[in-house]
Amino acid sequence: MGNSALVYDTERSRWSSLLVSVNYGFVVGWAGQKWRPNFEVGYDFKDDPGNQEWVLRAGVALLVPAAR
Repeated sequence: MGNSALVYDTERSRWSSLLVSVNYGFVVGWAGQKWRPNFEVGYDFKDDPGNQEWVLRAGVALLVPAAR
């Protein structure tokens, strides 16, 4: 699952965002380190001004061993 967000506006009694996302990540070894690249795509089913219809994200995390 990705960074899905279902946002309800209590003042206006309506949904303001219905973002559903899927995330894909994996671990790779490179330059003697372990890395986790990830890719995410999301779609907001609520068509409100200011909401992005499609959301694309990409990131990379360096995995560091825990101290013992």
